[in-house]
Amino acid sequence: MSKRRQARRAAVQLLYQAEIWGGPALPLEDVNSCLESWERDSSPDDGMRTFVIEAVYGVSERVDELDGMIAEYAQDWTIDRMPVIDKNILRLALRELLYCSDIPWQVSINEAVELAKRYSTPECASFVNGVLSAVQADRPSGESNEERDD
Repeated sequence: MSKRRQARRAAVQLLYQAEIWGGPALPLEDVNSCLESWERDSSPDDGMRTFVIEAVYGVSERVDELDGMIAEYAQDWTIDRMPVIDKNILRLALRELLYCSDIPWQVSINEAVELAKRYSTPECASFVNGVLSAVQADRPSGESNEERDD
């Protein structure tokens, strides 16, 4: 298994844990606690550590924007009705689609679908694929991911 796939798994688990501990706003202190615990238990290499930290903080800093997009594209679902793990898989993938220029959009979608298959249900995997594919289809033709500094 690739280090990035391992890092995505860790990021989704940490986002899930932070939300369970602190609620949907992903409070920074809960994110920090989850990251510290993960580092103690996992001893990640520098590349994996950096990827996970950037992913977790990137999602937590943009959670309102990402949730707004999820709500817009998740037909017949409200964000409040979604299982916590499903929301966090979508958040992570949307962050990659929108802000990570080094990750092809096809990879972001595929990895999210694989995470959904592993941690949720086959129906969730289809749902995740549909939401992310719709977001990507609505992006201007040829638009690639852009790393933006906020």
